Amino acid sequence: MLIRTLPLRGLGEAEIAPLLAVLDGTERARAERFAFARNRIQFVAAHALTRATLAAIGGAPPAAWRFVPGPHGKPAALLGDRPSALSFNLSHTEGMVGVAAIAVPEAMLGFDLEPARRGVSERLARSVFRPEELAWLAALPPAERGFGAMRLWTLKEAFIKATGRGVGQGLSTFWFELPPPRLRLAPGVPGRPEEWLFDQRLLGGDVLGAVGLRCGDGAPPRLDWQGCDLPALRRELGGERASGARRGPGAD
Repeated sequence: MLIRTLPLRGLGEAEIAPLLAVLDGTERARAERFAFARNRIQFVAAHALTRATLAAIGGAPPAAWRFVPGPHGKPAALLGDRPSALSFNLSHTEGMVGVAAIAVPEAMLGFDLEPARRGVSERLARSVFRPEELAWLAALPPAERGFGAMRLWTLKEAFIKATGRGVGQGLSTFWFELPPPRLRLAPGVPGRPEEWLFDQRLLGGDVLGAVGLRCGDGAPPRLDWQGCDLPALRRELGGERASGARRGPGAD
């Protein structure tokens, strides 16, 4: 599984603009509808990074991919009119975008990025964390509880994004033990926690990333976390700038 992240701090729309050429018309229209520049930058960068990542593991050019809403709104990738044999999930937070992808069709895969030191209020923590998680947080030194809360938060986000159910998953139906991250399910909840793989990384010193994948009974994949910068991404997409936007299905 390939997990790639792209830092955005200090980048403006002028620096991101060359990435627009690899996006299709629908994506460019969506980007234009954002009222704030930071949201346009995040959207364009995340979708360009996703296309480059899918191209790296799927073999088709970055502009060849087309995205459609899947079950529960989770996007799926097509090549032409055919579902691809890949699964992906993207995320963004202030100053960074990222994507996780794997060469497995319709995989239950979730990825989340959050500020590592944001913390969670006590009231919010009681509403989103199980008693087991609250007990783990309480046992931490006070200075570490904010980071610990974000560890739990990103893991829970990765799981509900992987299942595609969002908050409809029911936050009281599962919890995490740390370290290392292990999923636990409440009694009576269907599923086998041992089928799931989770991993976390501190990225750039101030962003926490978490990925979750349902592996089933197969061997867990190797996780390849890669940082990327804008010049490298532009070089990776370079052959698409002039002609890819015309060739790709769904492009203008």
